[in-house]
Amino acid sequence: MVFRIIFAAVCVAFFTASARADTDSLQPITFVSVRADIKKSLAKMAIKDDVVPAGCLDGGQDKRTVCNFKIGSVLGMMVESKKGEKNVVAITMICSGAQGAADVAKCLLGYSALIAATTPELNESARGKIVSTLMSGLDVGNEISVQTDERKFLLQKSLGLWFHVIAADGEGN
Repeated sequence: MVFRIIFAAVCVAFFTASARADTDSLQPITFVSVRADIKKSLAKMAIKDDVVPAGCLDGGQDKRTVCNFKIGSVLGMMVESKKGEKNVVAITMICSGAQGAADVAKCLLGYSALIAATTPELNESARGKIVSTLMSGLDVGNEISVQTDERKFLLQKSLGLWFHVIAADGEGN
């Protein structure tokens, strides 16, 4: 009986700890896993578009590594590291060319999928609140952000909507 209680407590602690996001990077997302991770998260939001690689620039020791992806006809994605490092510290999803309600919905669902992939401990309600907060009152040329202990979520409106998820301690570039 005591063994079961201890085992259960260890399991809860392990799974709770493993569900928390890393504050220095977007791990467990890596440059190798990002395509599959985002595609899986998009599928949960009923977006069946492929995440198509569009090229990577290896920054080496002096610059950021940046990889680009195309998701359907209205979403693009940039994945980046800090200068000289190889951990993913930021992902930007860009919605541009949205023509109607279905495209706008796809963009919002894409942003929610990105939050789910990068911050697995947030529930659906919390993700919805972040997207709703970011969308409220956004004017062209402005940005709005929400920060948790692990992540910074930033929305910018210029040529399209740029949605950034950044590791809270990962910005020191």
